[in-house]
Amino acid sequence: HWLNHLIPLPKHIAIEQTVTVPRAGVAVIIRDGATPLERIAAGRVAARFGVQPQTNAAPDRFQICLMVGQAASELGVPNADQAYVISPWGASQLLLTGLTDKGAFYAAITFLQLLDAAECRTCPGRAAPPPAGAVTIPIVRVFDWPDIAERGQWDGSMVDDMERLAGYKMNLYEAHAALSVTPDGRGHAVAHRDFIERGRSNAFHIVQIINHL
Repeated sequence: HWLNHLIPLPKHIAIEQTVTVPRAGVAVIIRDGATPLERIAAGRVAARFGVQPQTNAAPDRFQICLMVGQAASELGVPNADQAYVISPWGASQLLLTGLTDKGAFYAAITFLQLLDAAECRTCPGRAAPPPAGAVTIPIVRVFDWPDIAERGQWDGSMVDDMERLAGYKMNLYEAHAALSVTPDGRGHAVAHRDFIERGRSNAFHIVQIINHL
């Protein structure tokens, strides 16, 4: 049941147990100096619990810690800049770790998919739903990396669906630049800055295409 919600399926995953805690009893921790992408990832996780990311520890709550650079022992896999690890630390802490902020972002994406599995009301084989105001959190060990560095499409509607597709770890969009020709025959190609900014918020690489002038 849990694995059916993971797209793509991680290379290595083991769900050891689950815990049920009040939503208000969860803290999402990020480091001082976190990058914008880290903050976006932490914000998406925190929003599922109705809390805000914080930089100080919260030992009285279940802590989900988004971290960068702590998985150095896992180097040597393909596309390591996108590799990530999810692992428990003690009885009330879960670490979402990437070698870069992209890896941390993908750790958050996988964790959000697991929360979707926990909250599914119609999936066969799921456990009884938690009490009102509570959430079920899987205590999970994940080590994952992508086989293909760039995953996406050329043109099409991806820009309007970028956040959802980032949730499946797509990361490439090749978009036409805005093209024009002046009266004296000079061609101009202008990048779509809004596409680029949206891409940064979703760990996407935006390639601006200069098509047939």
